[in-house]
Amino acid sequence: MRKTIVFSILAAAVVIGGGCDISVPQNSQARQSQSAGTRYKPIYPADRSYTKFEAGTILYDYNRAAASPDMATAEQRWNKYLQDHRQAQDGFSRNYLLSAKFELMRVYYLQGKSPKGDMLLRQFDVATLE
Repeated sequence: MRKTIVFSILAAAVVIGGGCDISVPQNSQARQSQSAGTRYKPIYPADRSYTKFEAGTILYDYNRAAASPDMATAEQRWNKYLQDHRQAQDGFSRNYLLSAKFELMRVYYLQGKSPKGDMLLRQFDVATLE
């Protein structure tokens, strides 16, 4: 029950957009040109002193993605984060992995790339929140 409630809250946060003020253009070319210039604001703000962490670590890569200046850069960085850190080794890395998946899904939806966001959403296992 608790996991279902948590998943519902996180899914709602993805759909709502967490403070990004953009309107979705009608065609894909306009969408892509807008996403390159649209300011990105993650749900959980980045630790701006992330450079104190070693490059390639979970904290460095996560905060670097969260500090992306625009939507297009955020999409690239979240994809790279998920590629580099796809295996959760403990509860700490699992939380960052889940958060990164939701952020990437949110970026897709805000850019008007619903099929990509939907595909990522379908990959979640509601029973385990993975």
